Amino acid sequence: MADSTSLLPQMNATQANKEGLFNMLVAAMSPAALYGVDSQNSTWPNLAYFGGRLEDGTAIANGTVTLTTSATNYVVAHRTTGAVTASTSNTNWNNTATYRRLYRFTTGSGAFGTWDDLRYFGGSSGGGAAYDMFSSLVNVEVSITGATALNSSAFNKLHVCSGTSADYPVTLPSVSGNAGKMIGLRMAPGLTKLVTVTAASGEFIDGSATRIMWANEVAILYCDGVTWTKVAGKSIAAQIKMTRTSTQSIPNATVTTVDLDATAFADGMDSGAADLTNNRAYIRRPGTYAIQAQVVYAFGVVSGAQCRLDLNGSNYGAYTFPDGTNTMTRPCIYTAIDKFAAGDYLSVSAFVSTGGPANIASNILVLREQISW
Repeated sequence: MADSTSLLPQMNATQANKEGLFNMLVAAMSPAALYGVDSQNSTWPNLAYFGGRLEDGTAIANGTVTLTTSATNYVVAHRTTGAVTASTSNTNWNNTATYRRLYRFTTGSGAFGTWDDLRYFGGSSGGGAAYDMFSSLVNVEVSITGATALNSSAFNKLHVCSGTSADYPVTLPSVSGNAGKMIGLRMAPGLTKLVTVTAASGEFIDGSATRIMWANEVAILYCDGVTWTKVAGKSIAAQIKMTRTSTQSIPNATVTTVDLDATAFADGMDSGAADLTNNRAYIRRPGTYAIQAQVVYAFGVVSGAQCRLDLNGSNYGAYTFPDGTNTMTRPCIYTAIDKFAAGDYLSVSAFVSTGGPANIASNILVLREQISW
């Protein structure tokens, strides 16, 4: 829309050489006519269009494309070569990573009929590069239910990952030659397994070869021709709280694993991350986690009472009460913030030197992921 005061020269009734001024104005705006219908030279079934230049400088000549009678015709232009084609199939129409949408014609019997002009170049002339970067991610989502290697047809499309039977990888196309393209990934609410988004060999996603995702997470990935970068999306922190609902006896001088028999909550990850059978919580996604382990000594005076956090079956750290002070129901708590690897598991154990056996209760193991991607 033009401003009320135009920067373009205006024609008036008395001036000379009106056609010269008109032609100058048309020439100034001609880049916006790229792929515009040339009705003067269109003769059924050949649709004529105007040429111009793509944003990379590729010259497009005036041309024609042949339509099919009494059908919906999808007219597209190849994003690299600029070549215009028409088809009654919407395959290329929906492949917006490779083709620009131009027109959708509903032809009659021997006539062009009606059409929709869907050329969009973001307000810049001649197919310029300035546009809403997410505008291409509007197609119907592509369903993924198992191990998938995406190819060039995946660019500028949203993909929804679902499944309940097994974890699986989704491998991205190579970044080479694909600068400026995007891929969207959405984890379905009903997904109960893990999806590992994997870069091609030797390539990375924000510095990592893989990224693990779970239900309700979203990632919009941008390729700059060298690497993948997450430019938008939603991450859900993994968090688990496991508890002991009844007392447990701890003998003297014996490190005893705390029997965690209930899960207060387990958000993110998968249903097996809180393992009550083995009294442990699994790390499914590498990163930084805040951990709290708690053992409550129910009564008595004991020496050397400890709350111990164990990593992969070995002691990670412990808090020891001062001797003789842990009477009645005093919690013994150990906390940590650290980086953990996928597959690590955490558990809690208790220990007393003398004065036992000691009863423990209200014991907990809590972990919460610190989101960084």
